[in-house]
Amino acid sequence: MPLIQSIRPCQFVSVLKRHAHSSAIKTRTQWLKDPFKPVNPSLLDMPRPLNLAIMGAPGVGKGTFATRLSPLFDIPTISTGDLIRAEIKLESAIGREVREITENGGLVDDEIVMKLLEKRLNQRDATLKGFLIDGYPRRVSQAETLAYLRPISLAVYLTLDREILVEKALARRVCEDCGTGYNLADIRRGHYDMPPLLPKQPNKCDKCGGKLVTRADDTEEIIRNRLAVYDAETQPIVDYYRKQGKLMEFEVKKGVKDLEELTQLIKSNLKKQQQKQ
Repeated sequence: MPLIQSIRPCQFVSVLKRHAHSSAIKTRTQWLKDPFKPVNPSLLDMPRPLNLAIMGAPGVGKGTFATRLSPLFDIPTISTGDLIRAEIKLESAIGREVREITENGGLVDDEIVMKLLEKRLNQRDATLKGFLIDGYPRRVSQAETLAYLRPISLAVYLTLDREILVEKALARRVCEDCGTGYNLADIRRGHYDMPPLLPKQPNKCDKCGGKLVTRADDTEEIIRNRLAVYDAETQPIVDYYRKQGKLMEFEVKKGVKDLEELTQLIKSNLKKQQQKQ
């Protein structure tokens, strides 16, 4: 029986409170014995499991930052969009069901997303070390459900001007094999300095050599509709994590060149949370 159905919320919270301290010690001990330790020993100061959520409007750069932050914190990236697209590529029953929804810029049903997400969260790397989740949760109901499975340590909220979002989204390219993101847009105006993020070889992923493609749902009409859906349904999630003291806001100004500053802010916010505990 799936975890989400087998444990009632009140039971889960009770167990979580009763065993939080012992579980944290056990998790840290297991992680230190893990054969694939991080290269950077300073990561041992990070809480484990470390569960990060990266949020923001479509096109803000969540995927680009996620794939680069993931190795820095030695946690796997989990993208609900990638999980869904994988099902579409496999032409599974779920894949056929969600193809029409995604190609029209809609949001996939929560039950379907949670089924795919729960399966991924139960894999060893995410259970032991934590994860960086990209594109989820999008609604408060999703955040509440996710909290029962794996509570979020910190929600990183990326912001960017609306018209620049559209411009960047239209120029987005992704590796069809590993999901690494690139961008052809060259934006240098005002306080924004966002040169294009290009592969070393045209249309070829630097990471795995896969082919770079434009997503079928990256058209201007769908992008603007996607942003409207985001405004209407996703903004409350920002308030949800802000009230919990788990929200960190960051305005993207230089694209991937913001990575170092963003990384340091994440570490700083995590340390502040540890000090409050």
